[in-house]
Amino acid sequence: MTLFDEVARLRDLSGKAEQPPWWWNAEQIVLFDTHTGDAIGIPNSEYDMELAARLRNAAPWLLEAAACFQQGDARCLKAIMGIMRAVTGPDTDSDELDCLRRLQKAAEIMEELE
Repeated sequence: MTLFDEVARLRDLSGKAEQPPWWWNAEQIVLFDTHTGDAIGIPNSEYDMELAARLRNAAPWLLEAAACFQQGDARCLKAIMGIMRAVTGPDTDSDELDCLRRLQKAAEIMEELE
């Protein structure tokens, strides 16, 4: 299974779920293994509660951002950077190239090329 498959599966599961793949109460944080569906209880601390809340709030937009990538994006971004350098020369604005490098790294992570 690729990360693309996993993102699609998580988006589908989160859309069907009555609750997110993790929840917490006063005693523990409960995580659900996305492969087996098993629940894993982790004893709470104040830090864990904050982390669980942040993860719960971040999950939808992280999945949306990850779903924007497609297979081949890393290669395409590398080609675009090469064209930019060829057209503009060595004085290419570093802000634009830095942005493309970050996008390429994200695409490589999604394509599991690292």
